[in-house]
Amino acid sequence: MDSIGINKGHYHEETWTYDLHTNTMDVTNIFVRIQIKRNQIMKVLIIDFQYIDEKCFVLFQSKLGSGKALWYGDSPVVNNEYHVEIEIHDNLLWGNNILSSLSRKYNIESVNDDLILTGKIESIDNDGYTVIRLDESIVCIEAIGKPFPLGAFVDVYTKDVELFNLNYL
Repeated sequence: MDSIGINKGHYHEETWTYDLHTNTMDVTNIFVRIQIKRNQIMKVLIIDFQYIDEKCFVLFQSKLGSGKALWYGDSPVVNNEYHVEIEIHDNLLWGNNILSSLSRKYNIESVNDDLILTGKIESIDNDGYTVIRLDESIVCIEAIGKPFPLGAFVDVYTKDVELFNLNYL
């Protein structure tokens, strides 16, 4: 895919197992790599970055807007463009931090400590796994509650966002 060969992404599969006899809970988290289609990759320009407690936070700009996120990958270079996958780690609830959007335009913006992603619901699984389209890119989330209908534009308010640098894969 393209000259840089980006075609991989990932997701996490979590399994919780409760042992009644020992009253313990075991949690396994499996990192699964997947193929990504051309129209699912976002390109961002790194404006600035800062390390806080050994974590790299970036200020980024994309054609949809700008924001701040945790960076996963090699140290970024200011004014370089990167292909990234967006991952949200907040507990997302329909009607709480996922709201029906008044806008019908894809957008990314920072307001106070929130990153607000405005996109269209592309698919929803029974377990809450949802794909939100952000123009040419997608963001996969897990949410609980009663979802909005397919095709609806939503604003996703999040504080815990990671950008995964796909340029190094």
